[in-house]
Amino acid sequence: MQPSDLGPNPKQTALLKQTALLKQAGLLKQAGLLKQAGLPKQKPLRYRGFVLLAQDDLSWLVRPERSPMSVLPFRAPACSIADVQALVDWRLAKLGANQLLSA
Repeated sequence: MQPSDLGPNPKQTALLKQTALLKQAGLLKQAGLLKQAGLPKQKPLRYRGFVLLAQDDLSWLVRPERSPMSVLPFRAPACSIADVQALVDWRLAKLGANQLLSA
């Protein structure tokens, strides 16, 4: 019995769907039709003192909510919200480790 006999792998299926969405967004962006495509716009999300803004190309713009900024704004590649949150957590942990070393 082959693994392919058991049916599609859920992880592979999700990856294929995400890849198709990225390709569609890329093609629409190249044609200048992304805003006209009717793709839903997400509201800004707040997470641990940051504002997460979904971009038209499916990437994320991450900005601190307040000044002074201990972490500068950055862009995250096209990924899930959980991946962006993990990236924010990693940057905050890195900042905490640097503050401990400098003290």
